[in-house]
Amino acid sequence: MVDIPLRDISFEHVNHFLSLSPGEEPVLLRRHMIEVVLELLSRPSRTPARYVKGVGGAGKSQLLRFCAQWAAESGWLVLELDASHTRPKALHSALSELVPELSATYAPLPSDATDEEFDQQATRWFGDLFARGKSSPLYREGRKVLLVIDQWNAFVTAPARACATYLRCFSDLKQHVRSIGGWVVAAVSSSFEPISASSAPLPTSTVDSTAATSTSSSPPVPAGSTNPSPVGLPCFRDADAVDLAYAVPIFEHDEGLAYLHFHRQQGLLPPNIHDRRICDLSGMVPRIMSYFTVEKLRDSMIAASQPCDPAAWTATAIEAQHQKKALEYYRGSVRSLLRDQSARNCGVVWHFFRSRPIDSLDARWEASGMFRQSVDPETGQQRWNVLCSAALDAIIAETQRQRDTLLRIMAADPTTRGRAFELAFASMFIGSDPTVPHCIDIPNIDLQGKLHDSKCPTLRISASKWVFQAENLEVPSFEAGTFVVCAPGIEIVDFVVHSTRGQVFFIQLSVSPYPRQARYPDLFEPKARLNNQSVAQFFLSLQPQTRMWSQTAARLPDYARYVCITTRSLQEGGGADSIPECHQPTVFVPVEVLREVAFERC
Repeated sequence: MVDIPLRDISFEHVNHFLSLSPGEEPVLLRRHMIEVVLELLSRPSRTPARYVKGVGGAGKSQLLRFCAQWAAESGWLVLELDASHTRPKALHSALSELVPELSATYAPLPSDATDEEFDQQATRWFGDLFARGKSSPLYREGRKVLLVIDQWNAFVTAPARACATYLRCFSDLKQHVRSIGGWVVAAVSSSFEPISASSAPLPTSTVDSTAATSTSSSPPVPAGSTNPSPVGLPCFRDADAVDLAYAVPIFEHDEGLAYLHFHRQQGLLPPNIHDRRICDLSGMVPRIMSYFTVEKLRDSMIAASQPCDPAAWTATAIEAQHQKKALEYYRGSVRSLLRDQSARNCGVVWHFFRSRPIDSLDARWEASGMFRQSVDPETGQQRWNVLCSAALDAIIAETQRQRDTLLRIMAADPTTRGRAFELAFASMFIGSDPTVPHCIDIPNIDLQGKLHDSKCPTLRISASKWVFQAENLEVPSFEAGTFVVCAPGIEIVDFVVHSTRGQVFFIQLSVSPYPRQARYPDLFEPKARLNNQSVAQFFLSLQPQTRMWSQTAARLPDYARYVCITTRSLQEGGGADSIPECHQPTVFVPVEVLREVAFERC
């Protein structure tokens, strides 16, 4: 713990804990917190503004609280606003408490005044505070002012005139606070939905950098401007969107260790869970990591019939309750994202059911706090990855809840129809209860529509466990009842299912006719990525040794099937032409069959 005045904090105190307020949980002092404070000290006149963005739960609000506390202890005048102040009465009250002179200037409003009356007066007050420069009630020679706005998104999208006029355009706000010798630091919350740029154009500036009382002649940024914005509106002029941005990162390795070491020393973490496991499940996100503390877990553990003593909690129970809480947090974000019911937006979820890399994300998904960028070691390109398992589980769970709606939207658009088809199939094998197998029955027919075996007219594909093949091609589990989403690069099949009845299904989904001289033979071609094993060899070798199969044979064993599922008709897929013998094991599922197994919309 660090117990010194905040104004004396320096880089030597990084990764130590300090208390911002009596009775509150200590916070970890991170390097970026010192950097922002030093910036406040060193160049307030040149860059008097920062908007802070980053993964949800990374510590943006904590940074703002630290800046406000530091500024107050250093003699600055501090005005703190958050989402609760978007209501006109609350904003009016905050201004009157900070600057009592404002209340003396205008006739007081009765407590039962309307929101419109509070909004009108708050708008006039902002005009007095910002537009008069050195005549502002906030201005004092040698005094500095810090305006702190948490959840700035709420002010950008708020209908109040005071917000729209003075707080929506960050570039103008920068000039406003500069005119009174101040700074503004605002945090962009990932909990708020961006809105359409066309629905609210950027207001014309009221203050420029040269004259505090003049109106700016710079034209407003047009709606739909490509100038990047964290909130879906063109809230910046020139290069401010880039120049004024400050990203709060998730925990670095040493920060995570410092956090865990402190909480271990204080007895705030349950003893039966390893630090490495905490890091893996939390994705190194401070808020998600805090869900492992005894205080955050106690109520849910007791509700799950666990003992009151944290030392008696099992690692399995701890992980289950943590994931439940993290899942609830991330599902709210996914639910918000999927309110945009465009085919392009809905099509994003396809990546998470098909284990496909994401090269670029829409700004709304990027700002959700569920993803982070990394470099693909093979291509050197930047790609987006899900932050942690709870975030992926939230995407899958919320997609399942809205499955019918998403499929209808995606299937109606030619650019996402293929993804709708793949999503429809993959999502059929996921349910809320992993103990209950999910299955479909398909006719055991060949490319000509003839039965492979009259004694076995249908095949049941059944699974209760859903796993991803890792990028290194490792399969976490292949026991009976496992549905495997193949890794990118395994082009021959999309999914491999070890059915609950013991059969193995190599499944290819296609929106094009079945190529008669390909696919099935490719199962037995050696692949460099598989250490010169074929796809058939790789997956069948995961079977128990008791299930013998000649790996040199270019045929699947009796307990395995190659299934081609296509949106084309039987006539397009096969027909009366002679089919080479090697194609005979193919089970063909044409569009006529899909209609019978709930694929009508795709």
